[in-house]
Amino acid sequence: MSHVVTIEAEARDLAAIAAACRRLGLPEPVRGTAKLFEGEATGLLVRLPGWLYPAVVEPATGKIRYDNFGGSWGDPAQLGRFLQAYALEKAAIEARKEGVRRRRAGPGRRLGQADRPGRGWRMKSIEITVDKDGRITVETKGFAGGSCREASRFVEEALGARTSERMTAEFYQGQDASQDLRQPG
Repeated sequence: MSHVVTIEAEARDLAAIAAACRRLGLPEPVRGTAKLFEGEATGLLVRLPGWLYPAVVEPATGKIRYDNFGGSWGDPAQLGRFLQAYALEKAAIEARKEGVRRRRAGPGRRLGQADRPGRGWRMKSIEITVDKDGRITVETKGFAGGSCREASRFVEEALGARTSERMTAEFYQGQDASQDLRQPG
């Protein structure tokens, strides 16, 4: 792998929000204002199973406001499922825009791999994993040097805010590593 990026999901795309609701069998989100314990929130109202109040998605900021009283008014796992579904749908939308082939792997949590054919002999892929709480990891494989960053930028920017990045040994392949050593004299 070339690099690994962790992303905090931001629900900004209206089509992906609606598709996530459909994927989970939820009612279509509707624009509105919901009364929460700490005031009101306006945005797309998403009705999560077993939740007393809707989650309010603010597409302009990507933030989701909700009041589940520490789980007493709704299971937090339902919000995680929604974020997983959103990330799946948003990544699929962005992959189509970029002309990237997509393969799904595993039930629900892992988006799969996207290949960009015709760029050398190595299999190049971008693997996107979404955990049960909606945290996203983007991992590139088969890229040498900084090309991995360029290859995954489209999906990283689409999914949310980068919280960490780690370069792997593959990232440094093909780069000259030289050092000028001089003895003080």
